[in-house]
Amino acid sequence: MNLPAWSECIGNFLKLELLGPEVSVTMLCGNQQVTPRFPEGSLESEILQTKLSSCKPGTKVAILKTDEPSRPLLVRLID
Repeated sequence: MNLPAWSECIGNFLKLELLGPEVSVTMLCGNQQVTPRFPEGSLESEILQTKLSSCKPGTKVAILKTDEPSRPLLVRLID
């Protein structure tokens, strides 16, 4: 799944994976499992790894894709 600019995915974090040339995050949004993927080495993948590498499954997270090159993703942990 690719996120277009200014779209947001909110759900329960399931896992962060390095899959060959991609970094993916799997989330449960309602009753639908979604898996946004980004190229390994991209700023997006670095942001995901920094923010979610120690995140526990079941934690509610929000990922917002922006059109700002210096901050292409905003990742929030929701309490």
